[in-house]
Amino acid sequence: MHGVSDATIYKWRSAFGGMEVSDAKSLKAPVNRPGSAGDRQVTQG
Repeated sequence: MHGVSDATIYKWRSAFGGMEVSDAKSLKAPVNRPGSAGDRQVTQG
């Protein structure tokens, strides 16, 4: 196939095979979590 093993395809399908379009779109949307790199402030010491 596209240089992807059958095992990889199997794992991908088992994880994402039953998703709807709205589920997939939510994966692409950025998620802001407390403590993520964007939330840290640089302090000069």
